[in-house]
Amino acid sequence: MNPVRWGLLPVSNIANRAFIPAIRRSEHAEAYAVASRDAEKAVAFAAANGLARHCWLGRTDAVAPPAIVIDAPGVAHCGGGDGPQPQGLFEALVNWVEQAKAPNQLLAAKTSAGRVTQTRPLCPYPALARWTGTGSTDDAANFVCGASFCKHLFDPDDSEEAGERE
Repeated sequence: MNPVRWGLLPVSNIANRAFIPAIRRSEHAEAYAVASRDAEKAVAFAAANGLARHCWLGRTDAVAPPAIVIDAPGVAHCGGGDGPQPQGLFEALVNWVEQAKAPNQLLAAKTSAGRVTQTRPLCPYPALARWTGTGSTDDAANFVCGASFCKHLFDPDDSEEAGERE
């Protein structure tokens, strides 16, 4: 069985103190990549921790490893925030690792008094959930994963200017 390759985002003290050591203790995991808004920090962190890849503003130093970044707005890092909470994360990871089926989106749901009050799709970066313009904004069925509002920041043909605009 191939190890699950972990990418850390962003460069941080908790990554050095907790995540890297925990990943290294597992025989089924590998610390593989890091992403940061600061290119120098990403390079230094990758070198200090023996990571194969580093990313800056969504572009990689070499061919990107199979990785997906899915933002979950409003969940307060580990859950409990006001935003809809991601659902089915473990199942999505198992399908990706065991069936080679990467998620094209995840569902997030918000509940109140045991009742679902809002759902939203969570889209792989750089896409964002965009309302179709019809139906309730509390129903994931009325959203599509679409181009980011900030797509121009990540134009691969304009890397120097993208870094200056960050």
